[in-house]
Amino acid sequence: MTNSTFKTLNRKLSLATVSLLTVTTLGSSILAVSADTSGSPDTATPRSLVIHANAGANTTPPTENLDGTDNTDMDNIDPMSNVTFSYTQIEPLAGQSATTMNPNDSNTYVVVEGGKTGTLTTDETGTATADLGTTNGYYLVQQVTQGGGITAMDNFIAQVPMNGGGTSTDGEWNYNVNVYPKLDMDKESGSDKTLGLGTSSADGSYKQQSIFAGQDVTWNLVQGFPESMRSENPDNTYNYGSLSLTDQLSEDLTYKSISFSMALQDTTDNSISNLTDLTLTEGTDYTLTGTSGAGSKVVLTLTNVGIDKIMAAYPTVGDNQKAVFVTNLTTTVSSDYKYGQIGNSYLPDVENAYGTDLTPGENPSNPEGNPNNPEDNTPGNTPDVYLGAVSIAKVDSTSGTALAGATFAIAIDEDHAKNGDYIQKDTTTGMLYPDKAAVPEGVTTEDYTETTSATGAATFGGLELTDPGTDEAGDAKTTAKDYYLVETAAPEGYDVAPTPFKVTATYDNSATANIDNNLDGDSIHLPFTGGQGMIGLVVVAGVAASASLVIRRRKANKAE
Repeated sequence: MTNSTFKTLNRKLSLATVSLLTVTTLGSSILAVSADTSGSPDTATPRSLVIHANAGANTTPPTENLDGTDNTDMDNIDPMSNVTFSYTQIEPLAGQSATTMNPNDSNTYVVVEGGKTGTLTTDETGTATADLGTTNGYYLVQQVTQGGGITAMDNFIAQVPMNGGGTSTDGEWNYNVNVYPKLDMDKESGSDKTLGLGTSSADGSYKQQSIFAGQDVTWNLVQGFPESMRSENPDNTYNYGSLSLTDQLSEDLTYKSISFSMALQDTTDNSISNLTDLTLTEGTDYTLTGTSGAGSKVVLTLTNVGIDKIMAAYPTVGDNQKAVFVTNLTTTVSSDYKYGQIGNSYLPDVENAYGTDLTPGENPSNPEGNPNNPEDNTPGNTPDVYLGAVSIAKVDSTSGTALAGATFAIAIDEDHAKNGDYIQKDTTTGMLYPDKAAVPEGVTTEDYTETTSATGAATFGGLELTDPGTDEAGDAKTTAKDYYLVETAAPEGYDVAPTPFKVTATYDNSATANIDNNLDGDSIHLPFTGGQGMIGLVVVAGVAASASLVIRRRKANKAE
């Protein structure tokens, strides 16, 4: 194509001004700007086509920078790396013109024989440059990278070089033409956290859970996993994103194990469905650090092999759904923990295969408020596990003075209490079991007992409470729970209480059971003071004996 031909075509484009800043999926474009020129472009200046790929569609037509100059305001705004484009030099087919060429209709143009053609891939700044030498022409640009969570833009045609037209570079040729395609992309990567997913609730919406001290609790780290975490190259290789999860455990939690699942999460109410186990191998599919000791920082990092396995198990996503990768982190609650809330959160670090940062931001790390009023089940809430306690105040039934040395055992209900089947305590770890039947084979336990101190006080801690929600009548539950105490040994000189005591455990140990004791018979001493008292007793005894004799005699006479 000669310079005179290019100049002629340039003039024909005066009514076809299109923006280089809004190449979107909404329609095809001939990307050229034209006006009366002050002359033909020179033949010595190198030409180039510069593509700046950014995430997200831009539907607002620009009002400036229509000449293909570099728009610095748009540089590095959600840049997308690893996106490949092709460019091919074309010219109008016979009977067509530059204004009628359609980038999506090959019947309107023809490829220039021996013309410039090639591919270019964006770097970490989302930029790729095609060096075109000193050749003038129209270039058909197509997006080669497809799938992988990215929506392909429509083809477009760029004119290189371009004349400034009515811009600040009026009358000057622009030999480095910049275009800014907006590439729609799946960027959903929001995080959520639940407890006991797949076991505690059908929809996985639990944010709170209660267990006995020493038992295990599984935290579900629910992480959005868009298809853009992996993209395919033209040579069938892949580009990969990166994903790591950091969970700073409470000092009352110790790491125990980890497992994985894929699922779908509803984007309207955050409920979980299609929960499927996913087998990943440590060292091959992921790395894991910080698994030793209470309060450790557990860090999970996926490898490219692991991302491949996740993509192979990728579920079919419907309307109002997103695919989520679930890390099930099982921890053990300290056997010494008495009562209160133990929170847990995690911080994700996510970047997709196009270099776009998808990290949703830091999540709260501590539970807030009262577990009787759980937070709404929305992403960002901190789940927590809570345990309860109940205190005893032991006193003399008459004087009200504190009594030391009273020993109590605790049972989960009245029947267990009456049968002597108390909560069991592991003699080695201190872990609690609700009753004898719940103790695993080979584990040695003893009855969970507490003895009152010099102030008459004792506390049973580490108790499981009632999960919040509603009962069968539809009334709101609280996190309190009833237990039964049995006095197994009384203070010296006092009777053992004959029946179990109903007590209420709470997450803040706000309930205290006042339990009194009566003296036993051997400890009661009536005051016999002075001889007159003895004479009175003898007289009474004599009268009683005489009466007895009289009664017997009368009975005998009657019998005669």
